[in-house]
Amino acid sequence: MPLILTEEQTMLQDAAHGFLNEQAPIAHLRKLRDERDADGVSRDLWRAFGEMGFAGVIIPEALGGMGWAP
Repeated sequence: MPLILTEEQTMLQDAAHGFLNEQAPIAHLRKLRDERDADGVSRDLWRAFGEMGFAGVIIPEALGGMGWAP
């Protein structure tokens, strides 16, 4: 069964894709892997991800998120 995204979901997908292409190219992720970073994630990248609102996608609206979780 094909997944058909709503207009809002498509906009979110496009925004996330652009953000990650710019801020976390594969070279960045490989560097984290190769350096065996203790956190396994770039704190600056995660902070920027949150500032863009992506971290709140699955948080219920009543708690300040977008409430897009199934």
